Amino acid sequence: MNIPRLHSSEPMPSAFRGAVMALGNFDGFHLGHQAVAGEAIGQAKAAGKPAIIATFDPHPVRFFVPDSPHIRLTTLDQRQRLFGEAGADAMLVFDFDKAMAATSAEDFVRELLDRQLGASGVVTGEDFTFGKGRSGSVASLRALGETAGITATAMGPVTDVQGIISSSRIR
Repeated sequence: MNIPRLHSSEPMPSAFRGAVMALGNFDGFHLGHQAVAGEAIGQAKAAGKPAIIATFDPHPVRFFVPDSPHIRLTTLDQRQRLFGEAGADAMLVFDFDKAMAATSAEDFVRELLDRQLGASGVVTGEDFTFGKGRSGSVASLRALGETAGITATAMGPVTDVQGIISSSRIR
């Protein structure tokens, strides 16, 4: 399914304001990622709101350690297709650059998620960090989101017989 690809550096189209967003890298879109996305999509559908799956490009590791042997599991085109197949209404790409890396946790929530993107809710994994120096946590996302009218849900890890399913393990 072909869904729109939006960028954090561009104005959010009015049809997607008020969305519930799944936030994460979602490289590989494994079962753990699918659980986060599924929760966001379920919340959005139940509330009659758009569902957006947001990813970061390039991967923050690639930005901070350019020579790292980081192996990309999926391209943006592949993620866009997978997100559409999962039921998302759009994919949002956070353009991870110097400005994004310097954004405080507070500004990420208040300026970006609230004012610029108009999110009504976010769903992440419980290990999600954000903001300059990874200063934001799920707890601060909830607290900052509450003051901006954004709900925040954190999903626990998904496991199989080998343990926690993660992109690192898949790599």
